[in-house]
Amino acid sequence: MRLPGVTVRPITTMTGEPELAEVFYDDVRIPLANVVGGLGDGWSVAMSTLSFERGTGFMKDQVELARFVDELVEVGRDRTDRRGRRLLDDEAVAARLATCRAECAALRAMTLAEIGRNAQRSQPGPESSMMRLFGAELTQRVRMLAVDLLGDDGLADTAGRGWTTQWLHSYASTIAAGAKDIQRNIIGERVLGLPKGR
Repeated sequence: MRLPGVTVRPITTMTGEPELAEVFYDDVRIPLANVVGGLGDGWSVAMSTLSFERGTGFMKDQVELARFVDELVEVGRDRTDRRGRRLLDDEAVAARLATCRAECAALRAMTLAEIGRNAQRSQPGPESSMMRLFGAELTQRVRMLAVDLLGDDGLADTAGRGWTTQWLHSYASTIAAGAKDIQRNIIGERVLGLPKGR
C-alpha cells in the first residue's frame, strides 16, 4: 500500500535478504486523537517501547537460542573430526558448548528477574539493556560455535541448516534496538550511575 507523503526504502542485510526498511514521512499530518503519550513526549514513548523490545520482548529468541545450543550438543555427539574422534570429546569444544548452555540459563534468569521488577513498576527500566547486550553477544558466540563445528562444510551450508548465514545475520543483533555501545552507555549511566559520556 502506498500512502501520500510516505516513502519506504527496503534495506537488505549482509546475507542479501531484504529484512529492514527505512520509512520517511513528508508533510504527513496525524490527528491529535492518535498521538501516543501526548505532544512532545515522543522520546519517552520510544524509550518505553525499546525497553520492552530490549528486554522481555525477545523471550522467544532466548528459548530458540537455548534449543539451538542443545542441537549443537547433539551435533557434537554425532560429528567426528578428521581423526575420527567425536567433536564432543574435544575438551575445548565441550567447554564452549557448556559455557553457551550456562549463558543461556543466565540470560533466562536475567529475564525472569526483569519480569519481577516490571511487576512492581509501570514500565521497564534500563536493566533491559543488560539483557539485550548480553543476549546479542551470546547469539554471536553461539552462531560462531555452530560454524566452527561445521568446519569447511559450513562454507557450503546455505541450503542445509544455513548456520553460516545465521552467523552472518547474528551481527544485526548488536545493532538492532540500539547498538551495543549505546547499550553499554545506558547500563553505565542509568543502572550503575556513572557520569555521562561526552
